[in-house]
Amino acid sequence: MICYGIIAVPHFPQMASIYKRPNSPYWWVSVKEAQGWVKRRTEWRVSAPLETAKAKAFCLNQSLAEGQNRELLGCSAWIEPMIRNLPVSERSVVRYLEAWRWLDLFMTEQHITLSQFAPHVADDYIRWRTVNQNLRHKKISKNTACQELKFLKFLQKQARLRGKMIDRPMDDYVIRLSPKKIKPALTDEQIEKIRAELPKYPTWMSVSFEIGLATGARLQECSIPLECVDLKFNTITFPNPKGGVSKAFTIPIPKSILPLLRQLKESGAEKTCEIPKTKASVKWRRLFDRIGMKDVCFHCLRVTRVTRLRQAGVPAPDARRLVNHSSELIHRLYDRHQVEELRQYVDCGSIPSANHQSLLERLRPPQSETLAA
Repeated sequence: MICYGIIAVPHFPQMASIYKRPNSPYWWVSVKEAQGWVKRRTEWRVSAPLETAKAKAFCLNQSLAEGQNRELLGCSAWIEPMIRNLPVSERSVVRYLEAWRWLDLFMTEQHITLSQFAPHVADDYIRWRTVNQNLRHKKISKNTACQELKFLKFLQKQARLRGKMIDRPMDDYVIRLSPKKIKPALTDEQIEKIRAELPKYPTWMSVSFEIGLATGARLQECSIPLECVDLKFNTITFPNPKGGVSKAFTIPIPKSILPLLRQLKESGAEKTCEIPKTKASVKWRRLFDRIGMKDVCFHCLRVTRVTRLRQAGVPAPDARRLVNHSSELIHRLYDRHQVEELRQYVDCGSIPSANHQSLLERLRPPQSETLAA
C-alpha cells in the first residue's frame, strides 16, 4: 500500500496509478500508452472525494484493459452498466451511481472485492463514510451510509445471480437507520417570511414555492410542462412524480396558483420553471438558514399541505389523492397537529370515571414511611 497525498491507494506492479504533486490541487496519473509510461495532470481535484473516486476508477479501468488484477477490478465492468439499465427514475440512477462510487472508493482503499465485503467491514464503512465529506463539504449522516450498505446488499445479490460470487456475506447484516427528524408544518408567519426573502433568489424558487405550497408537490415535481396545465378543464397533471411516469396523477388547479399558471401559459414558456438537477436543494438550504429556519426544508411544504387539508376537514382518502400518497400509513406520517387542536376532542368517547378513592389509598405510602421520610 502506497500513500499519495491525503489517501492510501493500492499499488500493483505495472499498473496505472494516481499521485499528487506539490502545489497542485489536481491528481496526476501515470498510465501506459503506445509510447510507454506517461504522466499527465487530470481535472479531478484532490480535495473532492468523488473526483478522487473518478481518478481511481480511471486507473482501475486502465489496468483492467491491460488484463491485470481482474478479480479486484471486474466489478467496474458490469455494475455501472447494470445500474444505468435499472427500471427506475433518472434521479434514482444518479443516486445509485453515487452510492456505488463511494462503495468502490472504500473497497479500493481497503483492497477488498465485492465478495469480501462482510458485516465487520460494513461497520468500518459506516465509520469511514461519516468522516468523509461530499463535494459540498457537508457532513454525511449515518443513515446515508446505511442506505449505501442496503444498496451493497442488492449488488451482492446481482453478483450472485450473474455467477460472479457464491455467497452473499451481507445477507444476515441488519441495517438499523437512526430516527429521522420530524419535518414541521409551516405557520402563516413563516410562509410570509419566506415569501419576503424569495425576491433575492432566482425566479424558479418563487414559482416552485407557490406550486409546492398549493399542491404539496415535491421540489422536482414543481417543474411541470405547461402542456400538462389545462385551463379549459381547470386541471393540472404531474407527469413524472416520485415513482416515475406510472405514478402520474391529475388534480384540479388550486385557486391560489391559477393566475400564476395562466400567466406562465400566456408567456409561451415550456415549463412552469426550470429547476436545476443539482444544487437546487442547496439553494433552498441557504435561504432557510439565512432567515433562521434551521429545521425547515422544501419538503415541509408537503407536510403543510397535508396538515391543512386535515384541519379543513378533508376526508383522508381525498387528501391522499390530492397529494398522491400511495398509502394511508404514509399519509399519516405527514400529518402534523398541535396539542391545542386536540383539547376539545380529548374526552370524546371516554368511559365515565369511576371512584378511584380506593386506588389512591393503595398508592398512598404508610404512615410510618411518611414519618421516616
